[in-house]
Amino acid sequence: MEANTAIAQVDGVIREFFSLGEEPVYVIEAKMYLPANKYSEGVFRVQVSKPVNLGRDVSIMEHGIFTFESNCELKVGKLLEIFILPS
Repeated sequence: MEANTAIAQVDGVIREFFSLGEEPVYVIEAKMYLPANKYSEGVFRVQVSKPVNLGRDVSIMEHGIFTFESNCELKVGKLLEIFILPS
């Protein structure tokens, strides 16, 4: 089974600092945007593919919602292209 492409929307951003002088890390919460209901049930592995600089880690998506860490700040409402990965 191959990865499927979908669109997610940023719902929340939390800025965290781990120590003085370090770059902040942003915890991003995103929700499935298109297809809206296809991945709303169950647990899936997802990876952000666009913007490209965010796509380094795999996250777990439950009920269409997932979180990931980024060194880049994103605005609420930003659309992300994601891969839905096979289990």
